[in-house]
Amino acid sequence: MLAAVAVLAAAAVAAGVAALLLAVELRRGRARLAGQIARVDAARARLRSVADAVTEPVLLVEDDGQVSVANRAAARLFAAAPEELAGCHVEQLVPQFRAAGGGAGAAPERLPELAAFRRDGSSFRAQVDSAAIGTGGGRIVVVRDAAEVQARSGILTPTSMQDALTGLPNERQLRDLLGARLEAARARTTPFSLFLLDLDAFTAVNDRVGRAGGDRVLAVVAERLRQGLRTTDVVARLGGDDFAVIPGSSTTPTSSARIARQLLGVFKEPFTVGDGAVEVSASIGIADFPEHGTDVQTLLDHAENARLAAKRARRGWVVHSTAEDPAAVEERAVRLTELRRALDNQELELFYQPVVRVTDSALLALDATVRWRHRRHGLLTPNQFIRAAEQTEMIRPLTRSILGMAVEQQAAWRERGHALRVVVHIAGRNAQDRQLPRTVGALLERWRVPAAALAITVDENTTLAARAPILQALADQGVGLAVDNFASGAAALARFRELPFTELRLDPAALAPLRDADGDAPELRGLIELAHAIGRTVTAKNVDDEAALAALQRLGCDAALGRLWGEPVPAGAVLPLLRVLARQPRFPGLSRYRPSSPPPAETAEAG
Repeated sequence: MLAAVAVLAAAAVAAGVAALLLAVELRRGRARLAGQIARVDAARARLRSVADAVTEPVLLVEDDGQVSVANRAAARLFAAAPEELAGCHVEQLVPQFRAAGGGAGAAPERLPELAAFRRDGSSFRAQVDSAAIGTGGGRIVVVRDAAEVQARSGILTPTSMQDALTGLPNERQLRDLLGARLEAARARTTPFSLFLLDLDAFTAVNDRVGRAGGDRVLAVVAERLRQGLRTTDVVARLGGDDFAVIPGSSTTPTSSARIARQLLGVFKEPFTVGDGAVEVSASIGIADFPEHGTDVQTLLDHAENARLAAKRARRGWVVHSTAEDPAAVEERAVRLTELRRALDNQELELFYQPVVRVTDSALLALDATVRWRHRRHGLLTPNQFIRAAEQTEMIRPLTRSILGMAVEQQAAWRERGHALRVVVHIAGRNAQDRQLPRTVGALLERWRVPAAALAITVDENTTLAARAPILQALADQGVGLAVDNFASGAAALARFRELPFTELRLDPAALAPLRDADGDAPELRGLIELAHAIGRTVTAKNVDDEAALAALQRLGCDAALGRLWGEPVPAGAVLPLLRVLARQPRFPGLSRYRPSSPPPAETAEAG
């Protein structure tokens, strides 16, 4: 019994000693762990300190894609605190990082230019370098704003970033420079102004001295602007007679007014062209950061609104758009933002209406008009958004989209055996776009559509201001050209003799005399006869009843379109509409809506 008690006592003592030793070892282990954690924290702190000393945005990315360290430059670039970036996945910042090869390879590698996203949801184009960290796993990733890098480099390539005529930065380069300027201004909270400038009545200058003389004036304007401003100021040419200026330092209302007066002073002296001199004036619109916008497009839009207000009021310059209702300005800005999204989301579509020969209602073409299926407001007509787009550079991608839809739809119809000609109206500002003929040619080639199957109409007031070489380049491709909404009368026809238009489309108001009791309309008859005398065809729009059609037949009008042959319909309803119309005895010509070749020369431009 005593022996058993002794054994138990010894076991208890041994257990106590073991527990004591374990406790000591645990304390030592905790101390070692705390030391290791402290060393890791210290190493991490040193690593973060080293990273923060690097001026470029740096991310340390683990093998699983998690960001473990982000330096201060990266925090500024992605608009987030370093601790917000640490712990997020790299593809939350650069979605195509791994797909582009950023997670593979040990050697440093420059990835293709990628889209990157700030924490506030805004995006930018990024230059990304990725390299493995020794043998310990993970990668060093350097992300740069491509526009800022390009702006700092000062490198301009004539084909993409430089205006060929003046040597100034072009619109693309201006947007990059303005983006970098905004980034710096946001970081330092320093205000600055954007100036948009265009020449007044420059069409008259071109008419007087010719295209070469006009180009000479633009080149001298560019040189005077360069010489009159500081080397740190940016001067760019946006195309046509439009220029932009970004001051290199912060501005106040007083200094902005001084710069505007300085810019207008460029035009005090006449411009020598050949043996003569030409006087030119200008209008300037000013938008201020941050009051009128904190991003590139908003600032450009507000400066453009101000420029238009200055031109209307003949005030030299206007800040923002003080001559406009602020609510209207805000509504237009919202509409433009929505329109950019609509282009990306393919919310625009074309509606079509038959264009027929007046004598027998034979189908000549389909008239295309754009519609916008707005998510909240339903189907919007061009009058509800085109004008807002035309006041900004948004009109160019919008026009490319409209032309692209028209030609692509023609290709689809042609595959089904329906060689239907399409007429597209373009906004006036495009008539001075030197890239327009190239854009149209590329679309026709891509979709294998003959040029004769496409016609383009331009408003009369735009036509008189358009550059004849641009119009001629379109005509040389075989694309039809028409003057839209013609209403100036017979005296204006002489102006079109030297331009490659083969059709006049009457302003709907010109049809008003047809509603009179006799419907004789002698002025309209004279206009049609003169148009025929100089080799132009005439098309009447908004023909809604048979009485108007009969009057147009008596007057010798060539073609017509309107509700008499149906409302505009989407592409999918075009062929069914033509079949329905073909069954109506009053429109026998519409039974032949499958022409195997373009319409004859005398009616080819009726659309």
